Amino acid sequence: MPGGCDGRKLAGHLRESRPGLRVLFCSGHSPDFAGGWMPEEEEATFLPKPFTPQGILSAVADCLRP
Repeated sequence: MPGGCDGRKLAGHLRESRPGLRVLFCSGHSPDFAGGWMPEEEEATFLPKPFTPQGILSAVADCLRP
């Protein structure tokens, strides 16, 4: 992303104006590595690449679940 922004920073900025915004993070790194920076209290779903259509559907359903 431009300007040195990453997904975590972008989510933080968006949540300032939209508290409670649900986020789905996706990365090409392994979940052990890429998900390690996400604190447990972070309300976000992590979808590692490569993913399947069923994996995307499941991740989106997790994000939408109350």
